[in-house]
Amino acid sequence: MNIIELSNDFCQNHLTCIRRASNILHITYTQAMCLQAIPFRGISQAELAKKLNIDISTLSRNLDKLVKLKLVDKK
Repeated sequence: MNIIELSNDFCQNHLTCIRRASNILHITYTQAMCLQAIPFRGISQAELAKKLNIDISTLSRNLDKLVKLKLVDKK
């Protein structure tokens, strides 16, 4: 197996883990992607929106759901 095949397998497994975690947490796939993209030190909404390539308004709605579930804190 070459590096490209291994990289593809890793990516597929990573996405499968995110889907499974989102099912367990009862959140959407997009909310799970938001959750996993937030570094421990925190990040601004603008930076996170850019990192995920989504609109700030979309990100804000997703983060509001995660805040209600006490999975993230907004400051």
